[in-house]
Amino acid sequence: MIYKSGAYPKIEMPHKISVVIPVYNSENTLGECLASVYRSAYKNYEVIAVDDCSTDKSVEVIKKFPCRLIRQDRNGGAGKARNAGAKHATGDILLFMDSDVLIRKDTLALFKESFDTVKEASAVQSVYSNYVRGKSFANTYKMLYLRHSFMKVRERFVPTIASYCAAVKKEVFDALGGFNEKIPSATTEDDEFGHAGNAGGKGF
Repeated sequence: MIYKSGAYPKIEMPHKISVVIPVYNSENTLGECLASVYRSAYKNYEVIAVDDCSTDKSVEVIKKFPCRLIRQDRNGGAGKARNAGAKHATGDILLFMDSDVLIRKDTLALFKESFDTVKEASAVQSVYSNYVRGKSFANTYKMLYLRHSFMKVRERFVPTIASYCAAVKKEVFDALGGFNEKIPSATTEDDEFGHAGNAGGKGF
């Protein structure tokens, strides 16, 4: 899924991708998540893990990888953690990933290719695989439903993002002010961000 930008400047090649992962009590999934990123074929990237005051061993997992660790002073929710990671990012593309998501070796390259191919795009949305490793029926149903919903979309440009795995031009993200930190839990902050990008013809 590709999102159209308005008057934002275009990114020059080559792209550096900043992978931003908010983390809260994710010790059971985080290791596989990070390992999948570091298996990427595209190598011009950095990984920023933002620990949102985890009480488990998430930080110990993060320290096993060569990523940058940002530690929040207090638990503020996924949106605030993503914003903190974005502030430290040095890439021109921000790739937001949840800590229980696994990506393929070619995922980063496909994001880069999408921005190269559609110059006016300001964000690119990934789609869940039809192979889901959810341990519960509810989790499996949710992911397959999201995949089904996205796969039904026929428009080239769509109005919002789902931040489980979505890339945004950093200049666009900064111009929009990031995610709404008044939304504490990972619920609608990404949807609101996407719609804000479309308000007044400014956005995606």
